[in-house]
Amino acid sequence: MEPGHLAGILLVAAPSLFIFAACLPQLQTAWTGDQATCLATVAAHPRAWLVRHVCTTAAVVVTAAGFGLLSAQLAQPFAVAAAFAYAAGAAVWCVFEMYRLSVPPYLARANSVPLPDWFLALQEWPGRLFAVYTLTAYLSLASFGVAILAGATLPPWSGWLALVFGLAGAVGLASSQPRIRGCVTF
Repeated sequence: MEPGHLAGILLVAAPSLFIFAACLPQLQTAWTGDQATCLATVAAHPRAWLVRHVCTTAAVVVTAAGFGLLSAQLAQPFAVAAAFAYAAGAAVWCVFEMYRLSVPPYLARANSVPLPDWFLALQEWPGRLFAVYTLTAYLSLASFGVAILAGATLPPWSGWLALVFGLAGAVGLASSQPRIRGCVTF
C-alpha cells in the first residue's frame, strides 16, 4: 500500500474512532452534569469510561501517524512542521487521558463526598491540557490546509476544508464554545 493511501485511511479511521468513543451513550451525563453526576456516571459505567478514553487516545495517535505520512507525501516544510506540532499535541492528549483514566475512576470507586480539596485543585489541569491539545490540533490542521493549497498533490478543496475547519475550531476554542461541563472544567 502506498503511503498516501495509508495516510488517507488513517485520517478517516481516526476521527471515526474518536467520534464513536466520544458518543458512547452511557457517558453523556458525564459531560452535561456537574462533578457529582460525572463521578456517578464513571462509577456506573467503568468499562465504557475505559473504552472511551482508550479509543480517543488511539484515535489521536493514529491521527499523528496519518499526519506524518501526509507530510511526507506533501514534501513541504510547512506540512512537516504541522505534523511535528500535532505529534507534540498528541503527547499532551496522552497525559490528559492518563489523568482521565486514573483520577475520576479512583474517586468514583472511593465514593468521596464531599469531593477532596486535592481533586478540586487538580480539575483545572485536565481542562488546560485539553485546551492545549485542541488548539494545537486545530492549528496543525489549518497548517496542513495551507500546505495542501501550496502544492499539487491533493485537490484544492481539501486544503480549503482543512484550513477553514482548523481556523474555525481554533476560533471556537478561543471563544470557549462549545463549553463542556461535568468531568471537564475549563
